[in-house]
Amino acid sequence: MLEPLPKGLIATMSLTSCESMKGFAVEDPVAYAFSHPEAKRILRAVLEKGGQGFEEVRAQVGIEHSETFHRVVRKLAQFDLVAVRAAPGAKFRKHRIPMVLEPTAKTERLVRVLHQLDQVVVENGAIVGQRTVQELAVL
Repeated sequence: MLEPLPKGLIATMSLTSCESMKGFAVEDPVAYAFSHPEAKRILRAVLEKGGQGFEEVRAQVGIEHSETFHRVVRKLAQFDLVAVRAAPGAKFRKHRIPMVLEPTAKTERLVRVLHQLDQVVVENGAIVGQRTVQELAVL
């Protein structure tokens, strides 16, 4: 038998910022990553070369603001799509420990699914509109 959720838990769950996802009680990792191209770029970068530092990944994917990058990384980590670990041999520097991003067991499968979804969007550009293709597809 399932135990009831703690009181107030549902009220604290956040919804995705994608307009088409409003109304969902719980976020879906595929829907989140598909509707956030910056998340797809981060996942691909981490899968391509795991164990990179935050700044290296941020520069590679072209996210200008570190706050935006950290927000997306936190969300991906919540979905267990990236692992955030202390860098090997890391020591405190300016009250911080250098961290690296690594892929998880789910990363490769999700990146493959996202690539297929992007292909569908591109192939159906005339139907979904070029603006949608430009905003969502990360091939």
